[in-house]
Amino acid sequence: MAYRALYRKYRPKGFADIVGQPALVQALRAQVAAGRVSHAYLFSGPRGTGKTSAAKVLARAINCEAPIDGEACGCCRPCVELLTEANMDVVEIDAASNNSVDKVREMLENVKYMPAVGRFRVYIVDEVHMLSTSAFNALLKTLEEPPAHVVFILATTEPQKLPATVLSRCQQFQFRRIGAGEMVALLRNVLNKEGGAADDEALHRIARAADGGMRDALSLLDQCLSTKDTVTVENVAELLGSADSDCTFRVAEAILSQDAAGAIDGFNDFLAAGGDCRVFAADLSLHLRDLIVAHHAHNAAQVLDVSADTAARLIKQAKAHAPGDILRALGELIELDGALRYAANPRIPVELALLRCCRMEQPGSYEALLTRVERLEKQLQNGVATAPFAQPVDKAPTASPTEEQKTPARSVPETSKAKEEPKGSPKLVPEAPKAQEGAKPPVDDLPPWEVPPPTEEPSRAPAPVEDIPPWEEASPPPAPSRPMGGSALARAAATLSGLPEQETPKAEKEAKQPAEEGTKPPGDANAAKLWRNVVDGLNRKGLPHLVGFAGKGRGTAWDGETLTVSFTQDDRGSADMLGDERRMAKLTEVASEVCGRPVRIQFEVSLWSPAEQRFIQQSREALGPNTTIIIEKD
Repeated sequence: MAYRALYRKYRPKGFADIVGQPALVQALRAQVAAGRVSHAYLFSGPRGTGKTSAAKVLARAINCEAPIDGEACGCCRPCVELLTEANMDVVEIDAASNNSVDKVREMLENVKYMPAVGRFRVYIVDEVHMLSTSAFNALLKTLEEPPAHVVFILATTEPQKLPATVLSRCQQFQFRRIGAGEMVALLRNVLNKEGGAADDEALHRIARAADGGMRDALSLLDQCLSTKDTVTVENVAELLGSADSDCTFRVAEAILSQDAAGAIDGFNDFLAAGGDCRVFAADLSLHLRDLIVAHHAHNAAQVLDVSADTAARLIKQAKAHAPGDILRALGELIELDGALRYAANPRIPVELALLRCCRMEQPGSYEALLTRVERLEKQLQNGVATAPFAQPVDKAPTASPTEEQKTPARSVPETSKAKEEPKGSPKLVPEAPKAQEGAKPPVDDLPPWEVPPPTEEPSRAPAPVEDIPPWEEASPPPAPSRPMGGSALARAAATLSGLPEQETPKAEKEAKQPAEEGTKPPGDANAAKLWRNVVDGLNRKGLPHLVGFAGKGRGTAWDGETLTVSFTQDDRGSADMLGDERRMAKLTEVASEVCGRPVRIQFEVSLWSPAEQRFIQQSREALGPNTTIIIEKD
């Protein structure tokens, strides 16, 4: 006798043998037991889930002379003869190859003949969605009112392609994908009958590769048993051409640890073993998906359709990394799937995607900040030592806790004070001796960016109304009586900037008096305030990608029409990104809304930060014009 494939040999012969469709089986058995058999059924669902097998079981059950609780007895003449391929009462038609209207008309001519053995003549039309429009139209009338001895069972994997007129004439039953647990149990039962053995992990790999189709699972098992009686994970991986679990775990760990060399090495090892790039990308994507599910699911082993040992490994690896890293790596691999379809050399896109996965941080973005927070939380939970934050040695006398947290004082170890200065700080004068413990250092010894703002004197006159920008006005300002003079400008600038008013020599006052008349205030503090409001406006409008770039700059000048924003040399890239025409249009729009009038924005790039510039300027004024100052920047 010729060899029969396993999926044909172990095809269900009764409702009890159908796996993974309990609700559907219960409904069909109840109809047979009650004698309420419909004239037309529509079985739809994924491939290999038992549609054609259930149709044959139903055909035997409705023709059985003495059904037992809706199940065929298996002993009467119809039950025995309908199991053979020579019976004439169950007609199978492949609509994929017989989709013309002539084939349907030929079938309808034979409908009038009575069954040879049982009570019903059953027509099983497989892949019915392949019929042409004319064929469907020819079938409609007979499908609606067939002879009493005829039952139509239509099977399809794409019910959405069927006309509504056909759907309304049938009882519809939806087959679902078979779960991995049920599939593994059936495969184990088949192995026991065939005298073979298999590892649990190997059977789970077969079940996952079958993707819910029992016919595919039995075909894969048949292939594995053709070489040896014991099915192992290595045999299944070799048959599928996929990477083994150790390889995917190793590459995933390298990606999430930002180890580009380890990820590339793991990919090269997979290719050296004869693997395919597309299979590698699919396996790695599925592994990262499993990590996300393992991180959040309560019963990961059941949800992931894997063995208990593999589920434990997945949970351990998922808990060791931030979910944000896993999600972004999975997104890169999903985009890789589209690129591989048209790649002439698929190895290059895969390696490029692996490198991108290892370098996922984007400075200034919300996702990067969230990832860094998640990493710190993981390190603290795992007890990993992190670099301690610098503790301030000196504190300003009047600095509030918020200001101290925002700009902590520098801490220099006693043994290394003379060796190096903080990177990027200007070197002007030697460092002051260490203050005694408990003593408050004088304000003059602190760098300008740590000097607390002086308390406002009650006698100081408030800034004139003319100098208040429109976004700070509580009510419409009165019309100015005369242009502001130089002294008023100096007082306004001192009030807004927080710096003490500088006494101008009399000769210099007389020389600058004509030029000061009619000019506008420098507005450094107004510019900084305006730019912060613009950044807040970008955040409110849902433009986080612009907030990250804009936050690097600082408003330095505002003349009522043009806002100048300064960027340091290190942040030149942010200025270039904001200089794009579309991004600049968004910035101008938000700035105009904040000010209530049209605003023009211009950028400037400087070597020193604003705080360092103020420090340099104050040093020049303090040392006098006859002192040579050498400024270095590490």
